[in-house]
Amino acid sequence: YDPLRHFTPVTLLGDSPYFVLVHPSVPAQNVKELIAHARAHPGKLNYASAGNGSPHHLAMEFFKSMTGSKLTHVPYKGNAQMIPALLAGDVQFMFITIPPILPHIRSQKVRALAMATPQRSTLMPDVPTVSEAGVPGYDTAVWFGIFAPKGTSAAVINRLYEAILQAIRLPDVENGYLVLGNVAITSRPEEFGAFIRAEIDRWNKTIDVAKVPRGKPMCGLQTRHWALRRAASFFLCAVAGMAIGQPYPSKPVRIVTSLPGSGGDIVARWLAQDLFTYLGQRV
Repeated sequence: YDPLRHFTPVTLLGDSPYFVLVHPSVPAQNVKELIAHARAHPGKLNYASAGNGSPHHLAMEFFKSMTGSKLTHVPYKGNAQMIPALLAGDVQFMFITIPPILPHIRSQKVRALAMATPQRSTLMPDVPTVSEAGVPGYDTAVWFGIFAPKGTSAAVINRLYEAILQAIRLPDVENGYLVLGNVAITSRPEEFGAFIRAEIDRWNKTIDVAKVPRGKPMCGLQTRHWALRRAASFFLCAVAGMAIGQPYPSKPVRIVTSLPGSGGDIVARWLAQDLFTYLGQRV
């Protein structure tokens, strides 16, 4: 499928920022020192990712392109392998979202040098951003949003957007975001569409500069949209918007997420509980 042709953007829901982490054996105490160390020892620093073309990989390639650093990529099969590798010192460096690594930061088994987003994390406000720490303009995060099937009417899209806007401001949803270290962000449908197109362009450029092998298009995606699947770092929540507005009870509104237990899945479950109130239909 083509995410631009086959879905209609509803709203951005938020993002999950990356930490820049190093093993304690790395002498750098901040990003500037890390860049200097990498330049003094080209190719000697190994960094972990969840696989070739994964968000972690491309976030690091973006970092490399902005800093002129030469780092060695070590791809793993997900966080379950990446984190033990960093703890053991098999790799010295990686980008990762907050929840799975926070206990290891607090126990000082790894060192957090910076946040990869423009704003500091509410969970660790003393950790500076990469931009503050010496790489102005650097910004990467796992983002997630709501989409509806193509052909969903503008009235339904707007009704869904307004309901989500109310639900995301509820205390239980806001607190859930904070616990996960996520940042709640909403955007009007047309703004979300523009954001997606900008992400495709940004990550396609990163892929080209880094010469990341694209392989065959995934799930029938056109090559130019491979960047959105593999690089834009998002949890796709496709909402069965066509059901909205039908007399209750009708087909429930279904929120489809990428993986059970993922950030998108958790946020979708929170929203489903509260959207019922605003839509008057099962979610």
